[in-house]
Amino acid sequence: MFKSAINNNVVTANVVVYDEAKNHGDTLSESGFELKISEFSLDKLFSKFRAINERRVQQGLSLLVLAIPLSACGGSDSTPATEVTGRAIDGYLANSKVFLTSNPDVFVQTSNEAGQQGTFSGLFGSGSIVVQGGTDISTGKTFTGELRAPEGATVVTPLTTIVDAVVQKAVASGGAPVSAAEAQAQVAKGLGLSEGADLMATDFVATGSAGMSKAAAQVANLISMVSAAGGSDASAAVMAEVSTKIAAAGSAGGKSEVLTQASEIKAILETVSSTTDVFADAPGFDDLAAVMDNIATVAETVNAKIEVATSLKDIAATQQAVQEDFVASISAGVVVDVAAIDTLIAEATAELDVYIESLGDDAGFDFTAELDVSDVD
Repeated sequence: MFKSAINNNVVTANVVVYDEAKNHGDTLSESGFELKISEFSLDKLFSKFRAINERRVQQGLSLLVLAIPLSACGGSDSTPATEVTGRAIDGYLANSKVFLTSNPDVFVQTSNEAGQQGTFSGLFGSGSIVVQGGTDISTGKTFTGELRAPEGATVVTPLTTIVDAVVQKAVASGGAPVSAAEAQAQVAKGLGLSEGADLMATDFVATGSAGMSKAAAQVANLISMVSAAGGSDASAAVMAEVSTKIAAAGSAGGKSEVLTQASEIKAILETVSSTTDVFADAPGFDDLAAVMDNIATVAETVNAKIEVATSLKDIAATQQAVQEDFVASISAGVVVDVAAIDTLIAEATAELDVYIESLGDDAGFDFTAELDVSDVD
């Protein structure tokens, strides 16, 4: 039973257990939390539960976790439930929505507790892990975009997003499947990381890993800007193409330049735009081609600065400019002045200094520590 599994793992409060042996009608209330369910009524239950959690978020309350007797799903009560736990990392992402692709109607929220920011627990099921929204603790700014990780990962980062895209693209193609381990090896090599880099388990913020921190920030910058232009569907489509380039380079034993060359980024944006309709709802752009060209040029410029960063603070300052100034401009359909990027990053650095001081010991990591280059190939 789910309730027993949760208690044994000492997971979380606010557990809602639906018992099909108790029938209080078909009305779901926050006071009773009981409903007779079966395999035919699960969709209705999930919809009601999601509505309750969304209302609790608006009220500033903690989220509830759903536990369902396995008999309601056609399974056996004796089958143990495996809990999905992990940490969402760009910088650490607090108050983000987390769910599994097998059941997007049931979600939890990442922690904002000092020292535990970005951690999550209380999910049960299978499929890729998805993280949406939240606040990047390294900058204090809203994270726009979506991160994913293959089933079994214990971190969800821009890097695991690329790994998952490789796996899912192989599935969608109908060709030979690619395991998460195989995809991870290809992506690590294609990003210039050392052999054996564990992208699906390493907290690169805590370890100060230079290669992973920089690559993750470069991917995140592109995700943020593309999401501002076309939303999560556009970002997913672009990341699928980016992942193909990175995996192909890795399979050939080299490092991809797709995150640092404007020409490659622009080519991917144009391909996605011409073969899909994911940019159809772009926010009032008079010239989408010009905006795509601008995104590619800005990504090349800021990612080159990340390439030479020596601390997490250097990376965070560049990301702060992206998350605030550049995303705001792109969302409004305004072209970013590339000549002003240095000035904007300098302003972001000054703002970041104030923010870091306000955090005190609550950041959970050292912004100024020199990055460890041992994970770079």
